[in-house]
Amino acid sequence: MAHPTAVEGHLEAAAESATRSRDASDVPREATLTEVLDALDDADCRAMLEALEDPKTASDLCEECDVPSSTAYRKLDQLSDAGLVTERVTLRDGYRQVTTYARAFDAVRVVADEDGFSVDVEARERTPADRLGEMWSQVRREP
Repeated sequence: MAHPTAVEGHLEAAAESATRSRDASDVPREATLTEVLDALDDADCRAMLEALEDPKTASDLCEECDVPSSTAYRKLDQLSDAGLVTERVTLRDGYRQVTTYARAFDAVRVVADEDGFSVDVEARERTPADRLGEMWSQVRREP
């Protein structure tokens, strides 16, 4: 279990991050062009993104996209690494943690410039509930 001061510091950093308005520069690790294009090139990933018009659990996505759970989690990791989905942990029935996934973007643009190609992922506007859910997810991952 993490030392209480480490958790408090993490909560403060998460709270500060959650109160800022989000744009592509707020993503902790910027996804590479290859990660984004590989995710968008994958038929299962595209199907999941289409299904994520509203937040859903992995089991909902398995059923809706007709993929096994191992594939769904692998594709969700790929989409998350590419910055295309967000993960949110909520409590149901007062004690059971449920993870839902949501599309994290409104638009994806591939830009050609003098340095080659780059990708611009236009992040969706986050609600206060989204920010709180992300803070809870970060605390849950703390060792």
